[in-house]
Amino acid sequence: MNSIRTITLPVLSTLLFVLSGFFIATAAAQQSDAPTTIQSFPAGEGPYGLAFDGVNVWVTSTDSDMMTKLRASHGTQLGTFPAGGQTAFAIFDGTYIWVTNWLDDKVSRLRATDGSLQGTFLVGNWPLGMAFDGANIWVTALFEDTVTKLRASDGTFLGTFDVGGGQERITFDGANL
Repeated sequence: MNSIRTITLPVLSTLLFVLSGFFIATAAAQQSDAPTTIQSFPAGEGPYGLAFDGVNVWVTSTDSDMMTKLRASHGTQLGTFPAGGQTAFAIFDGTYIWVTNWLDDKVSRLRATDGSLQGTFLVGNWPLGMAFDGANIWVTALFEDTVTKLRASDGTFLGTFDVGGGQERITFDGANL
């Protein structure tokens, strides 16, 4: 009789533990009160690409030749600046905002502190993607299958390289493009 009681007690305890989960009411997940869109800000006609300079967000416009500068912390528009042609993508090199003027086969360079246009530079046909390697700006040319290298400090042309395959984007991982 003692052995039946010894086996029955652990079996009943385990059974009670397993079945107790079936009788607990399930809690419904709470809906977040956070909206899908946190906030939106006016950023010119046809906003497309973004660059961050450490304090501000720069927005390109595929419908105009203007760049919009917004304060990242609160979205206040700090200005709109001529960018040499219709813009698509932008990057920041630590001093300048570089932007592709995709319909004009060039890139433009704006000083990040005041948005002044510091130059436009010819690159390949239909420039889209850009990368900064710490010293140079690399620009893809979609319709030429090339990448153009410009010195970031002054925009000097350093070469065009065949890459094949209609390159749209480019990135730098610290060692390779």
